[in-house]
Amino acid sequence: MINPLINPLFPSLPVTVWVLGEPYGGVALLDTGFEGDVIIPAHLGTGLSGPGQDLVLADESVIEAPIRGGFVQLGGLESVPAEVIYMGTEFIIGMGILSRYEVILDHGQRVIVNP
Repeated sequence: MINPLINPLFPSLPVTVWVLGEPYGGVALLDTGFEGDVIIPAHLGTGLSGPGQDLVLADESVIEAPIRGGFVQLGGLESVPAEVIYMGTEFIIGMGILSRYEVILDHGQRVIVNP
């Protein structure tokens, strides 16, 4: 059995994202209001070619951002396929990834992820 991932940096998790064979690592905020998989900083996709996709933000504004297929690994857990969106300046994990696990937000002190 795989041990749970426990992170004291509430409300975030260590993450590695692979796109086109390139790994990108950081600390990702958990966003339960984001229905997608993962967002990584826009500057990491500056060399991408092709059009982006229109995305509707929480304030109902529309932006265009590149989206690519990739993989996401939370801490030392197994990597899973994901749609990777390039925008903003932070790593963000959404419900598309979080719903694959049992996630416990422990009294604002730590995040526990059970595979």
